[in-house]
Amino acid sequence: MLAIRAGQVRLRGRVVGGRVSLGAIDRLMPPPSGKPFSLPALIVDVADAQVLLQTPAGTMRLAVAGKGMLSDGFKGVVQANAPRLAMAGCVMLRAEGRLAVQVRMSQFGLTGPVAIANAQCGLTGVRAARIEVQAQLSEALDRWRGTVDVQAQAILQPELRIAALDGGASFEGGANATQGRIALRSGGFDVRGNRGSIAAVAGAYRVGGSGVSFTGQAQLGSVSLMPSLRRDVERLDRRVSAGPLQPIVAALARSAAAAMRNFDASGDLSMAYRQGAGALTLSSARVRAASGGQADFNGKARIGLDGPASTVRAAGTLATRGGGLPQATLRFFQERDQIRGSGAIAPYAAGGARLSLADLTFQLGSGSGAVSALADFTGGTSQGRVEQLRLPLSAVWAPGSLSVNTRCFDAAFDRLAVGGLVLGPHRLAACPEGGAMVRLEQGRMSGGVRLQQPRLAGMLGASALRFEAQQARFDLRRQRLAVAGAALRLGPGGDTRMNVAALSGVFGGTPHGMFSGLSGQIGAVPLLVSAGSGDWQLKGGALALAGGLEVRDTATSARFHPLATQNAQVRVSGGEVRASATLNTLQGGVKVADVRIGHALNSGTGSAEIRVDQLRFAERGLQPGDLTPLTFGVIAEVNGAVSGQGRIAWSRDGVTSSGTFGTDGIDLAAVFGPLRGLATTLNFTDLLGMRTAAGQMATVAEINPGVPVTDGILRFQILDSQRVQVEGGRWPFAGGELVLKPTLLDFSESVERRLTFRVIGADAALFLKEMEFDNISATGTFDGTLPMVFDAQGGRIEGGKLEARAGGSIAYAGEVSRHDLGFWGNMAFQALRSLNYRSLSIGMNGPLAGDMVTDIRFAGVSQGKGTKSNFVIRRLARLPFIFNIRISAPFQQLLSSVQSWYDPSRLIERNLPALLDEQSRAAADGAAQPPVQAPDSQSMRQKERK
Repeated sequence: MLAIRAGQVRLRGRVVGGRVSLGAIDRLMPPPSGKPFSLPALIVDVADAQVLLQTPAGTMRLAVAGKGMLSDGFKGVVQANAPRLAMAGCVMLRAEGRLAVQVRMSQFGLTGPVAIANAQCGLTGVRAARIEVQAQLSEALDRWRGTVDVQAQAILQPELRIAALDGGASFEGGANATQGRIALRSGGFDVRGNRGSIAAVAGAYRVGGSGVSFTGQAQLGSVSLMPSLRRDVERLDRRVSAGPLQPIVAALARSAAAAMRNFDASGDLSMAYRQGAGALTLSSARVRAASGGQADFNGKARIGLDGPASTVRAAGTLATRGGGLPQATLRFFQERDQIRGSGAIAPYAAGGARLSLADLTFQLGSGSGAVSALADFTGGTSQGRVEQLRLPLSAVWAPGSLSVNTRCFDAAFDRLAVGGLVLGPHRLAACPEGGAMVRLEQGRMSGGVRLQQPRLAGMLGASALRFEAQQARFDLRRQRLAVAGAALRLGPGGDTRMNVAALSGVFGGTPHGMFSGLSGQIGAVPLLVSAGSGDWQLKGGALALAGGLEVRDTATSARFHPLATQNAQVRVSGGEVRASATLNTLQGGVKVADVRIGHALNSGTGSAEIRVDQLRFAERGLQPGDLTPLTFGVIAEVNGAVSGQGRIAWSRDGVTSSGTFGTDGIDLAAVFGPLRGLATTLNFTDLLGMRTAAGQMATVAEINPGVPVTDGILRFQILDSQRVQVEGGRWPFAGGELVLKPTLLDFSESVERRLTFRVIGADAALFLKEMEFDNISATGTFDGTLPMVFDAQGGRIEGGKLEARAGGSIAYAGEVSRHDLGFWGNMAFQALRSLNYRSLSIGMNGPLAGDMVTDIRFAGVSQGKGTKSNFVIRRLARLPFIFNIRISAPFQQLLSSVQSWYDPSRLIERNLPALLDEQSRAAADGAAQPPVQAPDSQSMRQKERK
């Protein structure tokens, strides 16, 4: 047979074992030769031939029209229609094609379009696909090769939509497998709300053996991740609205959200799918965002294509940079349901803050995980800024909870500034409080940190600072702090120091709280502060303290007793310390002085202003001994008020002080006798040293060192707290003057104090009047000296002497007070109503508080005018009388003894009987007349009273 011509032909065939069988037509073929199927050398002219072909994939209807030799030269058209084809796990529905057929040298050539209404491979479906085919089939129809151009309306998965697929593929293979290369590009796509404008894939594929495989590259363009995810990232800024990391978190959230809004991605991937199971593996990926952010992945990320139970496995390296994203490198791998990894984040800066993470390790599970790293942070705090804070972080989280640093750790920083406080490089040992440094549970923050024996150094303003404490605790939930055993040193040499036994408060917002056990000293201020307690606040770079405390003297031998205040105010700001207080006595709370202190920490200079306003002393109230031990044994029983002000200034060169204090009138008891109405203004050139300028002056209404004198003026200089240089003193005294000679008073207990008084021109009549001797009148003028010595045993007169300048008279105008004088006594008493003398001297020696020995000598005694005379009196007047009288009596009773000097009744009673007896014996013996009185008169009775 050489040729066949057919009008309408209907055939049935099938593909068996990779070969086509046409049933009875096979008998027209040459007998089997063991060779593959081949077309006969037969000329065929077919107008309309239709073949129903059964294949392992499904039934196909073929319509053929054409003519030519079947083995070489046939040309025609083949139309194919397959309601359903299934192979390698894929199903195609309503596949149609119109192909131009050409046979050349027993090889079929097919060219034309193929349309598939619906194709499904696993969970992936293709809608409205159109394929332009250029294929070559072998003579036996068991091999094929060619290219296809593909277009599809959509590709669908349960959570994937791809629109407008366009591309092409090459293929080559046979009934068992087909392979080639593919390049596809889509329009818009949506994967679980993550959308993009372009998706492309290119690579090699293989279909056969009930499976599909692919290796190539994928590309995504203009991708925008799901809005809910972007919102969650953007909300990180709101969740961390304050705190040191806020600028970092805010910038990272903004940058990440911007990158997620529009980016391109590409990667190398492979896919294997067989018998309903498979996996998509990403071996590398590159992400480039419109914002400039970049991310690169190298490794393997495997996504299971097993339906709803699909899994993800990943291992590799992820690196990010640019577009406001941190430069980070993460290496990770997955074990079972956990991802473990390590990496580092280079310094990331934003809003004045900078953060880096080194030695980063992490472990991520389903809803839980752990991460640890060495953080290096620079940025702002609630009240300042920290530079290069190196803090090891170890975080563990689970659903609803987060714990950071559950073990002790060491932290360090290069610089920490809080307000005006700047600390230099330090390392701190810290331990968690409440189980973790930071703990989040159900949205509530707790935890804290405990610093063990922190030691810090730096600057407060322009002044050096050192701080140490036994322990410091910080409670994050309540935002409270507690410090125990704190010691603060300010100034280059730490000359300003504050020790606080306990300090507590709030560190959030405006740090404030309470303190107790405050002690210390401000600069060179000679005041020690102790027992302080009250409130503190750190605001605007200023540290303020307010409360009560006690103030003591810095001197080894205290110059004043401790004082107390309940309104102390201390403010440390701008390199200066300002303090003020009202100082009161510890007992009774009597106000003593107002004090204001200013101290420059950098230069170490400052001053203290002290103001005393009407400080009142009373015999049963406040006494100087309540304020200072320096007055003990010097003055007592003070009654009056003192006012004044003082200033103490200091620098690195030393301390100076000055002041002016005075009184309008004060009464007191001193070692040399009581003073009344003392008025003075003291100008101190060294207030701390208790030294005044020379020429200080005081007026004294009355002073009584044994003899009361009034209206005196004292000139003196206070040399120190124990010595007074008396320059002189004057008092009007009985018509004359009482003059105090210059002397040094040393109030040290073991040193004598000497006062020498000169009596100048004292009138006897005025003296008797001032002494209230109403029954005695006298004339005469006295001069002399009264040297007084005061020591630990009291006061005494040594070598005191008064002398009458010339003669005078004494007259007794009173009644006879004693009636047992006898005849001679009464007669002498009446005769001596007036007594004249030519000389009178008084010598005084003895203690002021003991028996004073007074030697009285007067001579030239004669009867005065108006006295009664008789034979005896006239005889006595001719005698040369010399009286030597010694009085031994307490000095405080001396005035009554002085009355005896001038009271004739006393003289007659004691001396006249003895005088008459002596004269009688002398006359009887006929001896020559001696002086009337022996060199020493009979001693008077001890401690005689008036």
